[in-house]
Amino acid sequence: MNGRDQMLVYSVPAWPEDEFTVAVRVLIEEMPKGRIGQIFSAWAAGMDDPLRLVVDNGKLFARIEAGGGFATPGVPIDTGHWHHVAAVKHGPKLTLFLDGQPAGSSAAPEFTTTSTRDCALGGNPHFTGNEFLAAIFADFGLWARALTNDELTQLARRQ
Repeated sequence: MNGRDQMLVYSVPAWPEDEFTVAVRVLIEEMPKGRIGQIFSAWAAGMDDPLRLVVDNGKLFARIEAGGGFATPGVPIDTGHWHHVAAVKHGPKLTLFLDGQPAGSSAAPEFTTTSTRDCALGGNPHFTGNEFLAAIFADFGLWARALTNDELTQLARRQ
């Protein structure tokens, strides 16, 4: 994706309400300047955002907007190297993983309802502003369950 106007959009018939995992391998080519860049976005509208994986000022965050804002602490991520990024929502907890290792967690709504019917890599499918990310993506997956730490470690090890 070029970071200016490209993203990959996927249809999602129904977003999981209580637990899920999103994982993707990403090589960031250029950090966004003065704005966020979306690795993954399922944002549908304000306060209707079941998950986004964003790069903000050189740090990676997992964020949910549902009745309030929830975000993991930011963890540094660099350009020019492949990284395996994942977020696991399990009950009232959201955990961010970087390269197979837990990188931070936050509280999250135990159950969420959303109008989301699609998601994107490299941008936000429903926001008219620029949240694009110059990156290459591989091995994207969305599971309607919380993968275990061991499963995420195995995914991160695959080349």
